[in-house]
Amino acid sequence: MRVRKRLIAAMTALALGAGIGVFGVAGPAYAGCQSISLHYRYYSGDTIKDWFRNCSGSYSLNSKGFYLYPGPWSGYVRFASGYDYPFCDWEEVDLEFVSRYFAAGNVKNMYLSPVKSPAC
Repeated sequence: MRVRKRLIAAMTALALGAGIGVFGVAGPAYAGCQSISLHYRYYSGDTIKDWFRNCSGSYSLNSKGFYLYPGPWSGYVRFASGYDYPFCDWEEVDLEFVSRYFAAGNVKNMYLSPVKSPAC
């Protein structure tokens, strides 16, 4: 019985140590899906439409981006020119300005990272 308790304690310590090595002391920022969505606004003709996502992944869009409210998400927006614009948690992005400034064109793709970007 004592050996079993020691074995369980050692395995627990090993698992916790591995987690600290991978994610740091605070643990992972998030993974997979969250309760708060990223909110992307884009033009459809003369109308502004809304697009929401609350799970990580890469999404094809091909739309004229207006504004991005990432909420707790980080990732990047890929424009038609191939330019990737990174975004961080809670950082609102004026996509019209980014597109004009970098002559980037339409939003082609959006990537929501399953973990917080190290750049953020």
